[in-house]
Amino acid sequence: MLRVRRPANSCRPTLSSSAISRASARSYLHAVVDTYGSYAFGFLHVSKQPEAAVAVLHNEVLPFYRHLDLPVGAVLTDNGREFCGTDKHPY
Repeated sequence: MLRVRRPANSCRPTLSSSAISRASARSYLHAVVDTYGSYAFGFLHVSKQPEAAVAVLHNEVLPFYRHLDLPVGAVLTDNGREFCGTDKHPY
């Protein structure tokens, strides 16, 4: 069991999808949840590519905690395709 002692100690990214009925297209919610207080960040995108998955982390999560002077201790993923890959991968 992971013990979380402060905000930003452990952040968990996840991905979910939904269909947009009008255009018959899919949209993906890339979300990161701080496991200390269940504070969540989200980014709705038409792609589930790694670049979209990492965008919420780099554009929302890290700047938010940097502003509060709280270092992010760990980013724990489910090892989905959007979170692992080659050396050129954004994660």
